[in-house]
Amino acid sequence: MLWVAFILAATPVSELPPAGKATQLSAARDWESLYLTFAPAPPSSYGKADQSRISKALITGCVALSDDNGVLACSMGEKALAFAPSVDGALCAALAAKRQNQPALAESLLRKGLASFPKSGELWLELGRALSEEGDLEGALTALSQVPRKSQQLAAATKLKARLEALTEELTPLVPGQVTSGNSFESSVDDEGRRVRASSHFRFRFFNGQRDFGQRAEYEGKVQASLENAQGASSRILGVSLQSPLEVVLYSQQEFALHHGPYAAAAVAGFYSGKAIRLNDAAEMSSQNQATLVHEYVHAVVDELSGFQTQRLPVWVNEGLAEWVEWQAEGGDSAPLSDRAALRGMALRHTLPTLASLRQDPLISQRNPGVAYAFAAMAVRALAGLTSVREVLSFIREVGAGAALEVAFQAHFGRDLKRFEEAFAAELAGR
Repeated sequence: MLWVAFILAATPVSELPPAGKATQLSAARDWESLYLTFAPAPPSSYGKADQSRISKALITGCVALSDDNGVLACSMGEKALAFAPSVDGALCAALAAKRQNQPALAESLLRKGLASFPKSGELWLELGRALSEEGDLEGALTALSQVPRKSQQLAAATKLKARLEALTEELTPLVPGQVTSGNSFESSVDDEGRRVRASSHFRFRFFNGQRDFGQRAEYEGKVQASLENAQGASSRILGVSLQSPLEVVLYSQQEFALHHGPYAAAAVAGFYSGKAIRLNDAAEMSSQNQATLVHEYVHAVVDELSGFQTQRLPVWVNEGLAEWVEWQAEGGDSAPLSDRAALRGMALRHTLPTLASLRQDPLISQRNPGVAYAFAAMAVRALAGLTSVREVLSFIREVGAGAALEVAFQAHFGRDLKRFEEAFAAELAGR
C-alpha cells in the first residue's frame, strides 16, 4: 500500500474532507460513505477537536452497524480509535470483531483501549469476558481483578470472577509452560531466554529476545487472527491442518530487511522456512497478505505431511498446492484471467514450461514467476480433478517417506508423468 501513503502525503490539507462532513454523513446514516471518506484521511492532519468530532461520527456508525454489518462496524471502530482513543470506540470495535469470530483482534482492540483508559471498568470487564470465552481462565481472572472497586461494572465482574474461580478449581492444574488446547495462550521462556506465547496451534516468539508481546499487542492480535483464518482455510479446503503447534517468528521491519533483503521486507508479509513462518512486522495485514499467510500455512502443512522431507517433493507440487489453496481462500478456484490467457497462449505455441523444469528450482527464479506459480497450481488442480485432494495429500506423504516419484505418481493418479503432462497441456490449450 505504499502508493496510498505517497498519495496521502502529497495531498494538501485543504483537500482533506472537513470534519463537518463526518457529522453530515452520520446524520444522514450514510455509513459506507462516511467510512470511505475518512478511511484514507490521516488523523494527524486534523486538530484535536476535529479528530474527536470525526471519531464520534465513526463510533455512531459502528454502533448502528454492529448487528447488520460486523465487518464495516469493526473497521469504523478501528478508524475511530485512530482519530481519537475512546472507551466507546474500543468497545464497539472489539464487540464487532467478536461477532466476526476474530477473538484475537477483539482482545487486541480492548488492550489498545486500556492503554489509553487503564481504569475503565467497561474495558476490563469485556476483556475478562473475551478471555474466558477463549479458555484463558487465568488471563480472564487477572482482567476481572482490574475492574475498579467504584466501577458500575464491579458487580458483573465479581459474579463472573466467582464462576471462573469455581471452574478453575475443577480443572487439573497445568504444568508450567504446558501448551493448552484451543486458542488459549500460555506464556513461558525458551532456552535462550526469549518470551514465548503458545497454544495448541501456534507458538509465537520475537526474533529479538529483548522485545515483549505487551509492546505490540495490536500487531500480534492481527497476526494471530490471520493465522487462525489460514488454519481454518486449510481444514476446510484440504481437510487437514497442522498436528503440532506452528512456530511463528516475529521480526521488525529492520530485522526482516537485514536477514531477508529489502525487497522481501517491502513486498511480503512473511514466508515459511525452517519449520517456522517468519513474519515481517511492517507488513500490513491486508486481505492480500492474509491470503499470503494461507499460502505459507499450507507450506507448513506440506512440510509436516512429508515428514519434513519436502526436498523430496517436486517444487511445482509444493508451491502449486499452496497457490491453489490461496485462490480458494480468496473465493476462486482457478488462476487469474490474465494468467490463464498467458498459459493458453503458451500451450498453443508449445512453449509451456515442463514439470521437470519446475522440479527443483524456486518458482520465484523463473523468467515469469507469476505464470510459473499459476502453471504449478493449475497442475495440482488437475491432479485433484483426476482423483481427489485426499489422494494428492497421500501422494505427498508417500514421496516424503521415500517412495520413488514416478512410481508413486502412477500409483496415485493412474498415469505416468508424461501422459499427465500431455493431457494437462491440451486442457490449458482448450482442446
